[in-house]
Amino acid sequence: LQNVSVNDTGEEGIYAFQTSGNWTLQNVSVTATDEVGVYGDESTGNWTLQNVSVANTGRDFGEAVFAGETTGDWTLQNVVVTDAGDTGLYADSATGNWTLQNVSVTDTGEQGIEGGDGNWTLQNVSVNGTGEEGIDAGFAEGDWTLQQVSVTDTDDGGLDADAADGNWTLTNGSVANSGDEGIEATRDWLANTVVVGLAVGGA
Repeated sequence: LQNVSVNDTGEEGIYAFQTSGNWTLQNVSVTATDEVGVYGDESTGNWTLQNVSVANTGRDFGEAVFAGETTGDWTLQNVVVTDAGDTGLYADSATGNWTLQNVSVTDTGEQGIEGGDGNWTLQNVSVNGTGEEGIDAGFAEGDWTLQQVSVTDTDDGGLDADAADGNWTLTNGSVANSGDEGIEATRDWLANTVVVGLAVGGA
């Protein structure tokens, strides 16, 4: 899908439930949906989102981008998510690898980003104004690399890595103004984590 605008739908904006092919969305906007903005639940192909905006989704209920139980790799570049009724980016139980570059998630009713079990790379990502955790990677099994990631103004924890496995690297990021823990993690997670230039706390 290229140069496509979807606006004011009674259900999902883009519906790709259980599809098997690869998806590429370039210069796409999805705005004002009663349910999920981009629904790729249980799909098996690879997804690429470039220059995509998803705004004012889940007016009744639903996430901005729903990718639960997907098995393909997902790449998000220059993606803006604002005003999601539930989670901004939902990838619980997803097993593919994820790359987020220049991604912004703002004003979500639940988590900003809920990760899955593949390997995750986040570069220049901001999460702000979430109703629950900013980034929820609790029990995630893959490796996570966070470079220049900021999480601010969360009603719950900033970064939840409770019981997460895998190797983690956090570089030049910040977690501020969290309603609960700035970072929630276990001792085992700390043993497998490299932290360079991370600021936690403050407004």
